[in-house]
Amino acid sequence: MNDLLLDDVFIYLIERTERQTKRYANAVLKNAGIEISPEQWAIIKRISEREVINQREIAELTFKDPASVTRSLDVLEEKGLVKRMDMENDRRAYNLFLTEAGAALVAKVTPLAREIRAQGLKNIDADELAQLKSTLNKIYENYC
Repeated sequence: MNDLLLDDVFIYLIERTERQTKRYANAVLKNAGIEISPEQWAIIKRISEREVINQREIAELTFKDPASVTRSLDVLEEKGLVKRMDMENDRRAYNLFLTEAGAALVAKVTPLAREIRAQGLKNIDADELAQLKSTLNKIYENYC
């Protein structure tokens, strides 16, 4: 059997890139004195983008399982960044909102997030980026 080397397998390359990106982002956030993870940032950012959003929608939009979203929300609520409010028609679900501290954090982290993305795209021209996006979207659709 003529198996590919792991270093030639696209899914391994994607996972490796994701891990390195998270390491880099963690370091940037830590150096800026920000005590949240990239996963928590994704949740906070998604909440900031919507007027009303619930935990199920956050899980879908961040591609995380509901249990890990709940754990992250517990931490973010303890830090005073997010608040949960009961939904009128479902006692088991919550709408999520940023606190003033959460909104201030979004304002502080957004420029850092841009820098993190720019670092990853260094030396990649617009055509290469367009091709990468197209290819990744095709791979994603192949699994749907």
